[in-house]
Amino acid sequence: MALGYWLGLEPDKTMVRAYDESLARYEKREKPDEKHLSYVLNELGLLFEKAGYFSAAIPLLRRALFINKKVLGKEHPSTATSLNNLAFLYKTKGDYDSAEPHYKRALAIREKVLGKEHPSTVASLNNLAFLYKTKGDYDSAESFYKRALAIREKVLGKEHPDTVIVRENLATLQWFKRIKPLLVVSIVVFVLVVV
Repeated sequence: MALGYWLGLEPDKTMVRAYDESLARYEKREKPDEKHLSYVLNELGLLFEKAGYFSAAIPLLRRALFINKKVLGKEHPSTATSLNNLAFLYKTKGDYDSAEPHYKRALAIREKVLGKEHPSTVASLNNLAFLYKTKGDYDSAESFYKRALAIREKVLGKEHPDTVIVRENLATLQWFKRIKPLLVVSIVVFVLVVV
């Protein structure tokens, strides 16, 4: 059934329970190979993440990661994708300290296995930059955005839409770094005047 249908019910109970029961029946009846099961777990985890049910998504994405490490290896691109998905979930729920090592490990795998200029590697650079920006570590964010931009410009060209997005992310960060002190002063002045 469509996600919209489930969101109209008591999703914390009904949707999660229904999918858990379906997954259990699927595993029992179909006895899928682990590689396919990892894919199903990952997709279901992403569905729950998009719906905002992090407590249901985390064990599914962790299990998918465990299976990928076991079946495909610790340095397989699918393992990097599982790490990235789990990191994204942690970042989305505000657990930046858990997200960071997963993003870093995904980047390391992608650089080693896919190469430094592969689109997935650049996506990992961009993900880390966004995480650091969110954490307030603007210098680290800027460094990762610059690396991503240099690769995008080299591989895709300066006018490619993917290059433009990274350039805009970097420009927004640099703009914010410049105005942040002014914002702080403005807030202090406001508080002093109003209070």
